[in-house]
Amino acid sequence: MEGWFFYYLFWSSWVVLTFLIPKENPNRVAYSCFVLVSIILSNHSIKIVYWDFNLTVMFWILCCMVALSSLTISILLYQICTSLLVMLFYCIFLLFELYDPIWVFVDRKWLLTIMISVIAILLNSNGKWRVITAFLGIGMGEILYAYVLYTTDILITITNPTFLDIGALIGVTILLWNGLEKVIHHLNKLYDPQTHLEKEKQRLG
Repeated sequence: MEGWFFYYLFWSSWVVLTFLIPKENPNRVAYSCFVLVSIILSNHSIKIVYWDFNLTVMFWILCCMVALSSLTISILLYQICTSLLVMLFYCIFLLFELYDPIWVFVDRKWLLTIMISVIAILLNSNGKWRVITAFLGIGMGEILYAYVLYTTDILITITNPTFLDIGALIGVTILLWNGLEKVIHHLNKLYDPQTHLEKEKQRLG
């Protein structure tokens, strides 16, 4: 069923954020609201010019732009370039799939999830900006794809349940990778011989 991954992962995330994350966490309320509003808007759309826009993708794009507005010019330009790369990759992938679907030998959701997650992870070291540039990129990529099809007299709804599944899977994949990096970093600090040597020197000195 299309959209199942989105609802399952986002409801699970909301439960974790609301009931399991400590209240002292400064980002808990903002992230909970983001997840809940995304779920609420997912069944609604608005017509703009020729296309029906799902409100969730518009909400994602708006939130990403608000987050980007707080950056300095140099970092902002870098994050915009990263989002543009994700956008172009997403749009080109869909166009190739439309032109020659036989080469897509695995479900589109999983291929796009893996490839876009890899792009976001390689181009950003910060977990928050990985998610933001990925969401902004796929949202703009969906709009670009709809525009390209419009030039050939094909109208589509911008963001269907499959798109929401892809967005949710990308977000979870990036978050899991961020968690893995933190675990590895913690283990390195815990078992680093140099660190133990320095602690021993401090104890003896």
